[in-house]
Amino acid sequence: MIIAHISDTHLGAMPYGLRERSEDFYDVFSEAIDVIIKDHIKVVVHSGDIFDSPKPPGLAVKNLYSELKRLDNSGSRMLFVLGEHDISRMKDVPFPLLLGEMGFATYIGDGEPHELEGVTFIGFNKHRRSEIGLLRDKLLNLKQNPGKNVLALHQGLIEFHEYAGEMSTSDLPVWFDYYAMGHLHDPGIKRFSGLKGTVSYAGATDASGGFNIVDLSIEEASVERVTLQSARKSFKFVIDYNDLEKGVGEILRQISGLRKKPVVTVIIKGKNINRAVVNYVLKPVNEASLMLQTKFEEEEARVLLSERPTDLKSEILNQAKKIMEKDGVYAIEELLPLANDPEAMAKKLWEAYENGELD
Repeated sequence: MIIAHISDTHLGAMPYGLRERSEDFYDVFSEAIDVIIKDHIKVVVHSGDIFDSPKPPGLAVKNLYSELKRLDNSGSRMLFVLGEHDISRMKDVPFPLLLGEMGFATYIGDGEPHELEGVTFIGFNKHRRSEIGLLRDKLLNLKQNPGKNVLALHQGLIEFHEYAGEMSTSDLPVWFDYYAMGHLHDPGIKRFSGLKGTVSYAGATDASGGFNIVDLSIEEASVERVTLQSARKSFKFVIDYNDLEKGVGEILRQISGLRKKPVVTVIIKGKNINRAVVNYVLKPVNEASLMLQTKFEEEEARVLLSERPTDLKSEILNQAKKIMEKDGVYAIEELLPLANDPEAMAKKLWEAYENGELD
């Protein structure tokens, strides 16, 4: 049996408030469904964060309904669990469950076994960090079913991401043939000596630009990565201010000829950076991008931060002397401590004026 594993579609998201970015999420999801129907894949496992918000916009609900209807008409079925973006903190029915109730998809986030096409699927909705102990207990009490078994979870595993990890692979039951993971947006496929099957994150459809096709018909499940052509690409470039025009030429070479204008981040490094000049030279990149973010890393600022003086007050006074001579020292030593007392500050200034302490 062959299944499709998708995750973190985040329908309804609109990064940077751009309508084009919102449409990207619908485009990649629709293309994924195109591939699934074309390849006659009968089961799709969605491991959470179907929507970007517990209260998704109407267009997101409409798109999900349309794609699920296409799947249903082709004889395919989507099984799903809920991610944190699907679940409202209010006690309300999550939107994906409504479409499940209408018969267009099957909810498996209840921990109960669901048999389909000879394979048993079990899933759990997102458990927050404070609930991980509860999830471990639920996993520990699962019973192995005959034939192939697939587990769907929306959790971060430490072995895939040290800081976003909420639990370990040692918390997983050892007998599943495939572990369909969601939550981490980067795709990953790994095998562990203590587990029977492959553990895999399908990755966010938009951010990773793809999903997994899993062959369960063989002894050891194989995972194939599918690349979605409609995914908008993002680039990050670091260029030296002294080689600005050369760097811009290389950027234009890499982002030209793409299906969609990319999102581009450019980091400018160097000394005495003239931002007006940078913006002018980057104009062609801006025109070739859906969005251009420019960041600056000036060497002087970096040295100042990395070499903090042991006596900070003395250093501030030294700098004040250089910039404002004795007035600067007066401002630091006498006025700054009174910043939260305007009347006392005004009195101090008047006394200094009367005593001839200010030029």
